[in-house]
Amino acid sequence: MADEPLTVAVLTRALGAFEARMSDQFARVETRFDALETRFVALERRFAGLEARVTGFEARTTDRFGSFAAALDQYEARTNARFNALEGGMNARFDEVVGQIDGVYHRLDRLDTEYHALVVGMRRIEERVGI
Repeated sequence: MADEPLTVAVLTRALGAFEARMSDQFARVETRFDALETRFVALERRFAGLEARVTGFEARTTDRFGSFAAALDQYEARTNARFNALEGGMNARFDEVVGQIDGVYHRLDRLDTEYHALVVGMRRIEERVGI
């Protein structure tokens, strides 16, 4: 082509060869894009399947968690009621024990007072008798 003079026929031939090469390259690019599109469609289907599985899992988990939370709330209510009853019984027993200890202190105070009165009485008797 470098030896030929530049004519319309030469340019037309060169343009035809260029057009054929470009057409071939465009066809290969188009084939690759078609292959990519097929792969993207397959990925899209897989993602749709995964989304459906995740949605199902989410629904099952929500149902189970809701049931578990309700059972846990019931257990907590029963446990709180039992502990409140136990606490009330313990408070009553502690009040009773405190009352008994107060009674013991009162008796000890009375005995201490009587002891001091007896000591004073014994001193008087000793002084009269002369011991």
